[in-house]
Amino acid sequence: MICTALGHFQQLPYMGKACEEWEEYELIQDESDVPTTCKEFKIHFNCKFLTYDDQQETLQDMGIANSAIEKEKIAVLLNKRDATVAALLVDRDNKFKALNEKFEALLASTSANSNNIVKSPPAQVNISPNDFISVMTELTKSLSNASSSSSNSKRSNSNRNKGP
Repeated sequence: MICTALGHFQQLPYMGKACEEWEEYELIQDESDVPTTCKEFKIHFNCKFLTYDDQQETLQDMGIANSAIEKEKIAVLLNKRDATVAALLVDRDNKFKALNEKFEALLASTSANSNNIVKSPPAQVNISPNDFISVMTELTKSLSNASSSSSNSKRSNSNRNKGP
């Protein structure tokens, strides 16, 4: 009966070490001419099964604890990501406002230089802030180039009028 039970236990992957320990115990008992009993066999493997069950319960408890720790780490990472995104949005909005103010200032300076001031209500344009920023950048460049070329032409005209 011990040999049959031992054969079944050897097929269980988590009982391999317990079977090896039992075989060593049997060798010691054979040398001392004291036969092993079913009661000793039962006590040995009951202890091993209980130890295995305790380890599995501990691992499950640790798994649950690890899961909670992982959830906390994920929450921290999500909060950091949200804070980063919020900072990027604030930065984008600040750039948008600065470009809009710069555009208004350039528009005011070019319209003050011209005699034909046409006042019209501001147009409602529905574009995304990123598109608006790129459009504003291009307009700013073109207005800067236009104002610098008009001031250069005024200088050249004044140089022509002075004569030699």
